[in-house]
Amino acid sequence: MPLSSPPNTTCDFPFHFRCPYRWEELGPETTQGLRYYEVCKKDVHIVSTRANFKKYAELGHCVAVRLPKCRW
Repeated sequence: MPLSSPPNTTCDFPFHFRCPYRWEELGPETTQGLRYYEVCKKDVHIVSTRANFKKYAELGHCVAVRLPKCRW
């Protein structure tokens, strides 16, 4: 599956899938920067740098991005 960027953003982070839920709508943080999403039964990591995005994405983890320049 080709990677694509989320629509309506100023960032160029490649995503396989863009979840319609926001970080705040996921379950409570289980540890700092990690929330469990009950619907898909997966952990989601919040990142604020490209390096962390790449690290978690390359490991196949779900990632939420928090960057001030992004409009999502």
